Amino acid sequence: MVEAPPSPGGTVPSIDEHLDAAGFGWFQMRIFCIMSMLVVADGMEMTVLSMLREPLKREFGLDDYGFAALGSVIFAGLLVGNLSGGFVADAFGRRTALLAMACTFCVAGTFSAFAPDIYTFAIARFITGIGVGAIIPVADSHLLEW
Repeated sequence: MVEAPPSPGGTVPSIDEHLDAAGFGWFQMRIFCIMSMLVVADGMEMTVLSMLREPLKREFGLDDYGFAALGSVIFAGLLVGNLSGGFVADAFGRRTALLAMACTFCVAGTFSAFAPDIYTFAIARFITGIGVGAIIPVADSHLLEW
C-alpha cells in the first residue's frame, strides 16, 4: 500500500491524504469495469425471467401460479448466495470467489437454456441464483476496497 506523506506538524495522515497518495489509475479503472460488468449481469439475470414469461408458460405448460413459483426459485437461490458469498470470499479470497461464482452463474444459466423439463430448469435457475447472489456482495466489497 502506498504510504501517505506525513501531515504538517507530524500528525497522522487523514483518509483524504491516504487516498490522494494512492491515486486513481489504470488498475482501479480495470477493477471498476470488471465489477460493473458483474453487477450489470446480475441485473440482466433478474429481468430475463420476466421477459420469458409467455415462452416458458407455453414450453412447460405453466399457469400463473406455476410461473410465480418458478420465479421464486431464483430468489431463493439469491438468498442462499447472498448469505454465503461473504463466507466463501473470506475462506478462499475475493478473486477466487468471484471467478467461481461467475463460472457458476454462467454454467447454470447456460444449462437452464437447454433444460428439457421444468424441474431441471428450476434447479438450474436456483443454482444461477446462488451464483448471482454471491457475486453482488463480493463485487461490491472488492470495488470499495480498491
